[in-house]
Amino acid sequence: MAGDAQLTLLQQVVELSREMLAVAEAERFDRLPEMEAQRHALIERCFGPDVEAADDDQVSEQIVRILDMDERLAAMVKGERDAIAQDVKTLRRGREVVKDYQEMGR
Repeated sequence: MAGDAQLTLLQQVVELSREMLAVAEAERFDRLPEMEAQRHALIERCFGPDVEAADDDQVSEQIVRILDMDERLAAMVKGERDAIAQDVKTLRRGREVVKDYQEMGR
């Protein structure tokens, strides 16, 4: 059937996107870059010149699912990034306080 390979690849992208969400929910953000590289390679294969196009409606449905998961994943990553930025800010402020305190003691 025409486009079966493309739909199979898209389903793999959907599944990998689900796994990425689970990894983010488990706060294992260090694993995401490798998983994103794998997903990117699958997407390139999915729309490569050697892959026969599937039904537009089916492809669109899968892409919408992937985009929905991407939005959720991006929100989780942004939240983690913001939390880390706040931690760094707090650490810097702590170092400044310690430095000021040490200079007062001289």
